[in-house]
Amino acid sequence: MARLIHKYSNRRLYDTHSGRAITLVELAGIALKGEDVRVEHRSTHEDITTVTLLHALVERLKRHPDDAVAARIANRLFAVLTETSEAVPCETAELEKARVGIA
Repeated sequence: MARLIHKYSNRRLYDTHSGRAITLVELAGIALKGEDVRVEHRSTHEDITTVTLLHALVERLKRHPDDAVAARIANRLFAVLTETSEAVPCETAELEKARVGIA
């Protein structure tokens, strides 16, 4: 079963497993360790896992630019998006600029 994280309207994240508030960087660390997580908006119960994990990955890369695992995941994500034109909502050049900015 996935580790449940609640996201509140004030943008705080609450880890129901550990029973405490966590940061986006901590969430990224949990996911990068291979733990299955599910992020839900607390009041609507909407699944916001993908968006929140992507945000967490970006925050981790900002704070830990030498994190090779996070960098590889980000680079692979952009590579997959540029290979699949149907899944790309913006131009490849814009994706490349974003990738270079993160890496």
